[in-house]
Amino acid sequence: MDQIAKQYWTTSRTIISETKENFPPAMPQRIRAKTGISSLGTTVASVTAAGGMLDRCAASGDWLILCLHKLTTGTVTASDQISQTDFNTLMDAIASRGIPVRPINEVISYYT
Repeated sequence: MDQIAKQYWTTSRTIISETKENFPPAMPQRIRAKTGISSLGTTVASVTAAGGMLDRCAASGDWLILCLHKLTTGTVTASDQISQTDFNTLMDAIASRGIPVRPINEVISYYT
């Protein structure tokens, strides 16, 4: 699968339990990401909680990739949706910790 993906993309994402990625990624066709951040799935509260993913990222300087699927301004009705309010809370929490936010292609370009 990696060889096929490599023909079309510089990197690809995987969904595994480990959420910290290396600089540069050891397996660029299997970049590790925390998927399912939503209002009903892996909640923003669990990501932003004291000692949670964001605090660990800020303390260690690790590369944390968060994957969100559907941003909605209406009522959340599915586990792959995140409300505008929860999204804003997440962005505020990232900013308050001073965690830089960059697109994956910029990070990859920097380290290659």
